[in-house]
Amino acid sequence: MSRARRALWIAVPAVVAACGLASVVAAGDDAPPASVAGIKDLMLTVNEGPTSVVGQLRDAFAQKELDDEAWGFAKARATVVAETAVMLWGKKPPIGADDDAGLSKWRAHVRAYRGCADAALEAIAKKDVAAGKLAIQQLSKKCNECHKDHRKEE
Repeated sequence: MSRARRALWIAVPAVVAACGLASVVAAGDDAPPASVAGIKDLMLTVNEGPTSVVGQLRDAFAQKELDDEAWGFAKARATVVAETAVMLWGKKPPIGADDDAGLSKWRAHVRAYRGCADAALEAIAKKDVAAGKLAIQQLSKKCNECHKDHRKEE
């Protein structure tokens, strides 16, 4: 089993669990499952460290070239990053969003995060390693900007 495939076997179940997709909806129930993932859950799973979804994308784009399988994994990972923005949109950060202006700032950060994920997806569609690397570098910068406004120091 390749390193990329092994990493995916680790990352995908963690993302599914963090997203609350493992919840079962009763047959005929029109209501979607309630979200159980908090912002910290999403950040730890998707963004934090070398085994995170973003960490694995960063490793992929550090290569000179990717084979078809690696491009497929990159697309799956960038898609999860993009979907993370959807999940973040409805969340309230620990600080800095107690009024309309703060909430607007939070949403601008979430849009910027999504924009970086979309840029990574565009790079993947073009099989452009350099553009993918740039998209992930920009994502890290956007994360740091958001953390200054909304991350509670522990």
